[in-house]
Amino acid sequence: MRSATPVNPRYVEDVTAVVGTTPAMRFYGFELVRVGPGIVELALDFREPLTAVPGTFQGTIQGAIADFAGTLAALTLCEQGSKVATIDYTLKFMEPAKGARLFGRGRVLRPGKSLTFCAADVFVERDGQERHCAACLLTTRNFAP
Repeated sequence: MRSATPVNPRYVEDVTAVVGTTPAMRFYGFELVRVGPGIVELALDFREPLTAVPGTFQGTIQGAIADFAGTLAALTLCEQGSKVATIDYTLKFMEPAKGARLFGRGRVLRPGKSLTFCAADVFVERDGQERHCAACLLTTRNFAP
């Protein structure tokens, strides 16, 4: 098992590039807020097209931000040039994501050569406070260059 120490000295630049070039992340408008060894935080400003219920981020949007935050956290611990793909995730909704800004905070639970186990928490900013609205466990398949 690999340690939680990045083996890629350019992991910040690589994660930043993925966020900027992945069509789905650009489509949704995800913003990279924080990146560190085994952690990534993404944010998304509220827009009406991201809703099913007025004023509330739709569930698939919450799943997407959790998935991307978790997979990018896994990427921070892979060797340079690697790719990662989600092979499964479970998302639990705890309350409606009604607010002005959505956050996905991914972290690595256990890194590995071919599989990495991650978690991601989804928060929404409402009335100046963060509300924990969803939790996700996910597994990535890591593809070395």
